[in-house]
Amino acid sequence: MLIKLYIMNLKELFTRVGFEALLPHLRVEPETAALYGYREAYDRLAAMQPNPDYQGEVRVEWSGDEQDEGRWIGVHHLAGDYWENDLAKKIVVADDVHLSIEEVAAKCLWEITFYGFSPREITQNVRSMCDEKPPANVYEVALERLEESIWRHQTPRRLRSKRKGYTLFDKAYFRKCFGESRMNRSKRKREYRQKQRSEFLEKSARRQRVIDELTAPGSSLPPGSLDFLYGVKQGVRYDFCGVDAARPLDYIRESMTRYLEIDRAKFDNAVIVLQQPASAVPLPVEEIERFEADMRRHWGYADMRFGWQPVPVGDEIRAVVLLNKMK
Repeated sequence: MLIKLYIMNLKELFTRVGFEALLPHLRVEPETAALYGYREAYDRLAAMQPNPDYQGEVRVEWSGDEQDEGRWIGVHHLAGDYWENDLAKKIVVADDVHLSIEEVAAKCLWEITFYGFSPREITQNVRSMCDEKPPANVYEVALERLEESIWRHQTPRRLRSKRKGYTLFDKAYFRKCFGESRMNRSKRKREYRQKQRSEFLEKSARRQRVIDELTAPGSSLPPGSLDFLYGVKQGVRYDFCGVDAARPLDYIRESMTRYLEIDRAKFDNAVIVLQQPASAVPLPVEEIERFEADMRRHWGYADMRFGWQPVPVGDEIRAVVLLNKMK
C-alpha cells in the first residue's frame, strides 16, 4: 500500500493546529464531555520539546478487516511512550486515509492521552493497573473478604487461578458452564445478595477514598464535614489542573466554563477543593476568595462547599470538583 508522509513530526503538527480547531473532531470521540482534559494535555505538549535523539513514526491507517463494516482509522505507535519521544515521531498517513490536518491532530491527541492527560497521571494509572494495593478503608477490607469467600467456597477448584478473586476463564464462560440455569432458587438468591453487597461496598469504598483524600491532615475541611457524600444519590468527580503556572486559577476557571460540557441541572450540590503542592508559595487569600465567588456564580447551587489543602506531590495547582445529586 502506498504511504504518504507529512513532512513534520508530532510537535510540528500540534504547533500548526491550534486547540480550538481540534474541538469539533474531539467531540465525536468517546468521553468528550470533559474536553478540558484534552486542553490541558495539548498545552503541556505545546510547552515540551521533542527528544532530539529519538526517531520513530506515528502511523495513521485503517484498522480491522477490509470486509468488515466496522473498520476504523487508528493511530499506532503513540500511546504508552514518553511524550518527549512521541513529539519527535514523524506523522505517516496511509494513502487511502483522507483526513484534514485538524482531524489527524485530533486523533493523535486522543491516542496520546489514552492512559492519561499528563505524564504523571499516565504513570499513576499504569501503576494502579499493575500493582495490587492493600485495602485502604473498611469497605475495601469487607469487599476483599467477600471476594475471597466467593473464591474459596463457590469457585470450583479446577477453575481457580493462583490469585484469589480470579478465575482462569471469564465470567461469561463460567456462567455458560455453571450458570444460573444450573442454580437452584437458593443459589440464585445468594448470588443476587452477593452482587448487591459487592456493588454497595465498591461504591462506598470509592466515596471513602474521596473523603479521606479531601479531609486529610492540613485540609481546611475538618473530618466528618464530607460524610454526607455517603448518602448522595449520584455523584461525579472532575480534576482540573492549573497548567499555566502564571495564572493557574484563571486557567482552571476557563477549563470549567468553556471546556466542561455537562448538564449542570442534573446536580444540586458541589464540593470544590483547591489543592496546592506543599512546596509552592501559598496562593494569596484574595485570589482564593475571588475564585470561590466566581465558582458560586458559575455553578449556581444553593449548597456549595469549598476547601483548600496542601498536597505532598505534584507541581500544579489543582481543583477537585465533586458534583452531587442529593436525595
